[in-house]
Amino acid sequence: FFDMASKLGHGPPPEVGKKKLAEVAKFFGELNGVSEDDVDKRIAICNQILKIVPQDKDANQVKAVNLILLGRHDEANKILSTPAMSKAWPFEYAYNLYRQGKAAECREVLSSISGEPSEAVAYLRAQLAYKEEDHSTAAAEYKGFIEKTMEEEPGPEMLCNYLACSLHCDEATANMAMELCQRHKHFDTLFNVACSLIEQSKWKEANAVLTECTALCKEAATEMEWDEQQLQDELCIINVQKAYVMQQMGERSSSTAILEDVLKCKPSSVQATAAAENNLCALTRAKNLFDAYKKIKHVTSASVDNKLTSKQRLAVRYNNAALLLRMGKLDACRSACNVIQAQWPASDIGPLAITALLHREGKSAKAEESLRSFIQANAGSDLTLRAELTLAQIQLDRGQVPAAIQTLSAIHGMESKPAVLAFLVKLHSRLGQTDAAIRLLDSAIGYFTAQPSTPANKEKLLMLLTNSAEFKAQEKRYEDAVSTYKRALELNPTDGVLISGLVVCLAGFDPDGAEQYLSKLPGGGDQARLDEFLADSAGLEAIAVPKDPSKLKEEKKRKAEDSGPKAAKKKKKRSQRHPAKNTDTPPDPERWVRLKDRSYYKKLSKKEKLKKQREKEEAAKRAAAAKK
Repeated sequence: FFDMASKLGHGPPPEVGKKKLAEVAKFFGELNGVSEDDVDKRIAICNQILKIVPQDKDANQVKAVNLILLGRHDEANKILSTPAMSKAWPFEYAYNLYRQGKAAECREVLSSISGEPSEAVAYLRAQLAYKEEDHSTAAAEYKGFIEKTMEEEPGPEMLCNYLACSLHCDEATANMAMELCQRHKHFDTLFNVACSLIEQSKWKEANAVLTECTALCKEAATEMEWDEQQLQDELCIINVQKAYVMQQMGERSSSTAILEDVLKCKPSSVQATAAAENNLCALTRAKNLFDAYKKIKHVTSASVDNKLTSKQRLAVRYNNAALLLRMGKLDACRSACNVIQAQWPASDIGPLAITALLHREGKSAKAEESLRSFIQANAGSDLTLRAELTLAQIQLDRGQVPAAIQTLSAIHGMESKPAVLAFLVKLHSRLGQTDAAIRLLDSAIGYFTAQPSTPANKEKLLMLLTNSAEFKAQEKRYEDAVSTYKRALELNPTDGVLISGLVVCLAGFDPDGAEQYLSKLPGGGDQARLDEFLADSAGLEAIAVPKDPSKLKEEKKRKAEDSGPKAAKKKKKRSQRHPAKNTDTPPDPERWVRLKDRSYYKKLSKKEKLKKQREKEEAAKRAAAAKK
């Protein structure tokens, strides 16, 4: 954005004296000869010029730009915010405001720029739109840049920004950006491709792309002659994402090791450090709460917070509230929850955090009331799913099973959620409400039957039919189970498990039908095999049905009462562990005193010990001879 040499066109104003003019011209000459990397020297020369001509716009502009490069934004803002400088250099002023996180002021300055916007101004507008999460506007701006440079290969930074915005737009735009980035292979573009795969929960594909990205990064480091620190900074960013992917794949120990290595490297990227600390806190939440608290406190600091996206800030705030709750800092946790609710009112994270706090305080009724009000305010939305599941969990903890069933049944699109459906069927079954459970299963089967015939929907429908048939057979609804098994076999005619289940159900009331399906199993069918599958109904009824564990104690108690009173068992006398020896010998009165402190203790020399040992041996021999 900043071509410093081109800004030095007109020199100081004419009212400067000739001697000072020559001196200023000399300083400008030196300034043009300084390398762009030597930022401190540029600032020093600008200070010399400004001592002579304090209002020189070129010197002020060059100084401000170099201060921005050093990250000294407050000093740059003092220079650029003056009326004369903001009018002369509006882009530099807007860019500094953008770097300070002052989006509204930056937008106001950009809107004041008249005429056809330069490429730098248009690019800054796109960056600002992305920062404010106006992704469709940002994607359109970046796409325009790429189309203008189609004759040349677009830079990796432009492609990365375009892909990052496109992920939040429609599917067609996201796919177009993905294809474009995969054609122009660079480690930066591949990293963003991996991020897009992570958004779609394609963990294995993302892991493979990140591995390729690491290899390309090392090749780029060799070509561009990076030092070790530059290479580690880039690899740390890649490794943070790789650790997250491994965490989602269940490899928690490997993920923890990678994040610990990243933090040891101390990367220059604030976002990478923040993500590593936040994810490490989530992985090791129960091991070292104080260390996790220090890390999360750093992530929530203002210097880091301004560089995170809204989604990242929400995740960090929630982890902070959860950590405070685990540490027992309930007042601080309440403040953190209130901040979440105030800044993200459309998210379910705030109500869930408040519910966890109330439940921890033993205020389950208030927690339930809080969740109900949130669910009612967002009725018919997928946003309420986690809140409804949490509410059902609280109701089950309080022993309110019918209320939990009612809550789960009211979930929007419950038929399309197999886990919720399976739990509901289990609850109905426990209460003996078999008809209600079967109605739920039939309703879900009807839902998936009406969906488009895609491979994913067919797989879900087959799983649902199989589980429904098995449940009906377990509840001895054999005729219903037969019809469900037949529907499942239409989707998978060669499944031996389905055929076996169908044969078992048919054997009770239709032996001919059972024999017909039995012949489709490997090995064919005959009467002997039919007998193995319990062809007669008496055999079916004789099958041992698993008993409810909650009723086993009652049944055992009832059997004990029916068998009459039992004879009391004779208690076995416990043998003495250490029987006393030489009971005639009186106990040593000094037995509680240390051996060295006893009156009769005398330390023996080596000769005396040998003599005493010989005496003992001789006495033992005499005693043995006397016995003979």
